Amino acid sequence: MVFASTQGRIAWTLGDHCERQLAHGGVLDCLNRAATNKTLAQARDFEILNASLNTLSYKNEQFELIQWGDVSHLENSVGQLNKSLDEVDGSPR
Repeated sequence: MVFASTQGRIAWTLGDHCERQLAHGGVLDCLNRAATNKTLAQARDFEILNASLNTLSYKNEQFELIQWGDVSHLENSVGQLNKSLDEVDGSPR
């Protein structure tokens, strides 16, 4: 119920707007699942990285995943990540 409610609230909030900023991992989890047609019963097969950019579109009452887990904006001048982004195992991906 929470999963469907979260999707519905975000869809209602988005309306005709083309962009929103979301930060909470639980909401990002629900959005990724909605865009990839995964249920909460399925194991998560994607990471939610701190400070990552996750881009989705919402058209015709459907979420579409455009880009997930982009951390390129956090790389230093030699292309290395400055910090660990995963709170669980420290992996950048």
